[in-house]
Amino acid sequence: MSEWAKYGFPNPGFMTVQRPLEGLHKALHERMLEPIDDILATEYVPVFGAIGKNDFSHFDSALKNVVPNYVNQFDPDGACWTWEDITAKAVEGREALREHPEPILEPEWSLPWLMQRYRIINLLQIIRKELPYECEVLHDSVHTGIPSSTDEALGIVLARNTVLTSDTIAVHLHAIYGPDHGWREGSYCINVLSTRKASIGPDFEITESFDPNGCKLEFLAVNANPDGPFDDCGTGVTEGFNRYVADENGVFFDWTNLLTPPETPTPNHETHRGFTARDIKCYYQSHPQFIFQDETAEA
Repeated sequence: MSEWAKYGFPNPGFMTVQRPLEGLHKALHERMLEPIDDILATEYVPVFGAIGKNDFSHFDSALKNVVPNYVNQFDPDGACWTWEDITAKAVEGREALREHPEPILEPEWSLPWLMQRYRIINLLQIIRKELPYECEVLHDSVHTGIPSSTDEALGIVLARNTVLTSDTIAVHLHAIYGPDHGWREGSYCINVLSTRKASIGPDFEITESFDPNGCKLEFLAVNANPDGPFDDCGTGVTEGFNRYVADENGVFFDWTNLLTPPETPTPNHETHRGFTARDIKCYYQSHPQFIFQDETAEA
């Protein structure tokens, strides 16, 4: 039996407001991922004294802060709930729940308001949390006057294999005509910043509610070439929004061995190819086993 039943749900209409309102508070704090033993041992309603208009306003303010942390399980792209979407879903097919005034305007509590919030909380099932990630990044340059081509310059970088660990997502190859930097005629210089692999951070703690298929890395790719079109350098990245899902090994992508040199530069004209990631977000989805969960309350 769901914990909801102890507080009158799904039919609290014949009770005084204190008991079902207490149930709503406990369910909300469970969605905040507070320890369940602490929640059950706490009486939330007396904290506010006599039930009044502000109690409903305080509750809604807290609920609205929690809702965007949860995934809309009905959205094909896995977007998080918005307050507008979840309230619409909560009353879907239940016209009686649409016809209530705002509780803050009422001297007494509103049963439709209570049932809306009960249904909203039951829709909060999949939480999104920040996920640590790390990248293997090839970062090196050749400014020696020795390479006689950009291929040769890139080959030196690849042979040295100077790989760092960071949170940078980018592939940027920058070639310079050697004499422009004081080197011999016919020589070339190169700067390379190339993310090879992105994975879930090694210190991330796996829990029972962890869903590996819900691990996602998102970013906006910006052109790194000021003079030419967007170039994905063979990665498959598109200009603008990109999303990667981790595989069973926790790897989002592996771009190792994809590099080819940029266009050969000419005197006073450097060449670029690649992209840089902005607005990087890495998160995972978790399915906690809530005790305040009533499947029959879902829209």
